[in-house]
Amino acid sequence: MLLNVTGIYDWGRVGQGGKNIAANSLLYHALTNYVELASQHGLDAPSYNGTSFSELANAVKSSVNSNLWDDSVGLFRDNTTAAGGDLFPQDGNSLAVRYNLTQSSQQAVTISENLATRWNEFGAVSPEGLGSISPFITSIEIEAHLRATPGNASLALEIIRRQWGYMLNTFSNSTTIEAFYETGELMYPFYGLELGGYISHAHAWSTGPTASLTLHVGGLSPVTDAGKTWEFVPHAAGTDIGELHTGYTLATGDFSVEWTTKNQDSYFIANLETPQNTTGSISVPTFGKSLNSIEVSVNGNIVWTNGAPSWTGFGTATGSENFVTVSEVPFGGWFSIVAKDV
Repeated sequence: MLLNVTGIYDWGRVGQGGKNIAANSLLYHALTNYVELASQHGLDAPSYNGTSFSELANAVKSSVNSNLWDDSVGLFRDNTTAAGGDLFPQDGNSLAVRYNLTQSSQQAVTISENLATRWNEFGAVSPEGLGSISPFITSIEIEAHLRATPGNASLALEIIRRQWGYMLNTFSNSTTIEAFYETGELMYPFYGLELGGYISHAHAWSTGPTASLTLHVGGLSPVTDAGKTWEFVPHAAGTDIGELHTGYTLATGDFSVEWTTKNQDSYFIANLETPQNTTGSISVPTFGKSLNSIEVSVNGNIVWTNGAPSWTGFGTATGSENFVTVSEVPFGGWFSIVAKDV
């Protein structure tokens, strides 16, 4: 089952239409979100003509991988036509990882790495954009890199610094531009060679890194219902940031986080605050260290040491390659987190 798009208007790209990867990624995301939303509101599972949305989503995911994945290239084809088989788009591949159409974590990593091979000195070149560099679509690519590499923001930060750094220093020094050409020139093939002056220089759709840096690199993000449940999963590895402060306000209240990797006695320290009437989970990065060699504490309580969980006031901690996680934080408030070598 694949969605067949009959219209051709989209963002500034060519070749939209047909059974394409971008549209089917959006369809899959819509179907899975409907299922989650219905569950949160106590509604019956949504269906269409007797088929549940979950079944439809699974059918889309299976068809996308059967019909559009090219294992020899390590990317999704744009669509099922002959011409689409030779185009491996930035938008569709980024959306496929962003919305979890991949069938394994390795497939997501493969797409992430292959997207990065197409960067030039100015940013991420879009083949479907006729050589344009689109901050809008690259914002989605940033999300894909972050989701493909849990806890590690190296590729995401590299393209932010390269593309947004060039854009801000070259064109406006303050606002985000709509697009520019692969040569770094102020040109957008979608508008035509003579319409460079038509390019927006204060383009809201080009501000994607703001959310990525806040929610994923900072790591404190809402999970359900305006943050009534939340998770702290910082992408602190590979960042060379050293120190970060960020936050935002939702209907449930204020969310804020600060973390550092500069402390001499501990390899990671974080302080985060969430509204009192919320619950969540806390994941502390391992930075590739052995689980036997680290100690993690939350509010002074050692939740992990010597390769095993310790204090269980927030549920039993679990360890993985990238994180030590306490998944049953029963309330919001102020949390002080320390991770150190032992």
